[in-house]
Parts: sequence; C-alpha cells; structure tokens
Amino acid sequence: MASFYSDYFPKDLLSSLSAEVLYIILSYLPAKSLLNVSECNRRLRDLCQNCNSLWKHLCKIDFDADLTVKGSFPSFYILYQLLYKSRIILEDTDYSTFSGYLPDWLYYWSALSTKPPLPGFRNLPAGRTKKTWGLTEEDLTNYQLQSSKSREIVRLERYYSWTDGLEAALCKHQSRQRFHEVALKRCMRSQKQIHKTFPKASRNQRKRAFNKFQNEHRSLKNILSKQKEGSGEFLSYQSPHKIGQDYIEGSYLHKSGIKQLESYIEFATQLEQGLDIAELTKDIPECVLLVYEKLSPTAHQRFIQAEEFLDVAKEYLERVKRVWRWQNENGTEVRKTFRDCPVVKAHPSYR
Repeated sequence: MASFYSDYFPKDLLSSLSAEVLYIILSYLPAKSLLNVSECNRRLRDLCQNCNSLWKHLCKIDFDADLTVKGSFPSFYILYQLLYKSRIILEDTDYSTFSGYLPDWLYYWSALSTKPPLPGFRNLPAGRTKKTWGLTEEDLTNYQLQSSKSREIVRLERYYSWTDGLEAALCKHQSRQRFHEVALKRCMRSQKQIHKTFPKASRNQRKRAFNKFQNEHRSLKNILSKQKEGSGEFLSYQSPHKIGQDYIEGSYLHKSGIKQLESYIEFATQLEQGLDIAELTKDIPECVLLVYEKLSPTAHQRFIQAEEFLDVAKEYLERVKRVWRWQNENGTEVRKTFRDCPVVKAHPSYR
C-alpha cells in the first residue's frame, strides 16, 4: 500500500498543485497561518506574499481597511504589515481613551479603517477630525449641507463621530479611490516612525500577555517567575525565568508564543502528577527549569510538545530519585544533613 501511494502521489502534494488551486486554498487562511505556510518553500513564499488579492482581503477583515488601491506601496502585503504594526503601537499607548495625545501619523493610519480602532476614537474633536482626514471647515460645512439636503447655514459641531469624518472625506474627494490615494500618501511618510516604534510596543504587548498568563497559573508561579519574599498575589512585577524572557523578547521563541507557554505548563503539571514520591515535589521546579534550559535552542526553531519536555526530564528525575534513595537508606538525620550530597553536586543541575 505504501509503495502504491509513493508511486502515484508526490510527497509534497501541496506544492504540486497549480497556482490557481493554491490561491483558492490560501484564501481561507488567516494572516498568521498564511505567513507560516510561506516558510515551507520558495514557491509558497512567493505565492503567499505576492498575491495582492489575499492581503487586500485580509486588510479588510483584520483592520476594517477596505482599500481600493495600494498607492505607492510595493504591495498589499507590505500595507498589511504596516497596518498591523500601527495597530499594535496604537493599542500600546497609555492614552487610548483620550485620543488627543497620539501623534498625527497614528491617526493617518487609523483613518484607513471604516470603524474606529479604539473606543476613544468614536467621537473626535473638530480639530482632530480635520487633521485625521485632511479636512477644512469648508469641507465639514459642505458635508453637513449635503447630509441635511438643505442650503441653510449649518453650525459646525464641536465633536464628530468616526463615520462623520470618513463620510466628509469621501464627500470632499468624491470617490473612495481618490480618498485612499490621498490618505496613503500621508501614510507613506510615516513608515520610519512605525518601524522605529513597533519593537518597543510589541515587547510591551507580550509582557502584558505574559503577566496575564502567569496570574492565571499562580499555582505554578515558581516555574514562571523568580519569586521574592513578601510578593503579592499578582506577579506582574516579578522577574520571569528564561522561558518568560524568551517569550517577552519575541525574537527567540518561535511563532508558537503563548501556545509554547501552555505546553510548558502542561509538562510541569504532568511531571508533578506522575511523581510517585511525594517528598520530591519540591524538586520539580528546579527540574522543569533545567529541562527548558536544555531545550531552549530548539524552542527558538519550532514548537515543543509537553511529551518532548517529559522525555528530557527523565534523566533529571532519575538523578533526584537516586539521591533521595541514598539519603533515605542512611536514615532521617543523614537525609537532613546531606541534602546536598556529592552525588547531587556532581550533576550540573545541582551545582
């Protein structure tokens, strides 16, 4: 049977499909999955990154940016990246509920969306509305006249909704395509600010996610963060162990992210549950930390299952059990006195 399949079906069935069929398959994937597929081989990378229709659709789905043109940007793939980074920077700000403190270029990128990206953007002051969409008082007056379908004098409002600002811009440029061309020109000038600001904003986002994760797993706090005496119930200000540091830095753990942390927690839980000597429970955190220390280079390249962690942990657990048996055979006093016996100290895990 195996020879039959090898004779009639290629090993890499996905790459053997035509570009048209692959485009249909790829159109069902979210952005993260699309990027993962692009790492399989050169052909899939070119198909994923160079298909403007895919990324144009994802701009609309993920950021409510129903763009008609890409302007001077090389591709919609590049536009999607910049929209994603601008949204991370926007969510990182401490002033998300009071939009007046944000730099102008963040408003320019937000103006590409048909919906307000944050709750504080639902209603903007008149001055901010004009800056965001490149409007004048005359433009706002014309929009209100057109909306009211009358020629009476209209008093300008102090605040405008997000929809009003967008509709006023469309009224000014008379077409969605022309509005997008002008808006993308303004965005084009702020690429450097986005690339400069994004790393810090992204790291802050991962740090908040890690703090939330460890607060949800407080029973295993010793394997996630270095604990201090008198530390409170919440661990937001504790120093993370290596796996936490790798996750926060972002460039070290592979794309698994939180999924890798969940696998790590599952491994620690199974290790403790499978321990047949209750007295050795206190040695579990040290063993878990050493296992990740050994596998961290692998975690930089790919996702590690809990079972793989457990396989590596066997040698450390066996060492701990040997020491415990030796100490137990020589009596309680010996176990208390020689907890750090030469057998333990001989192993790197207990130096």
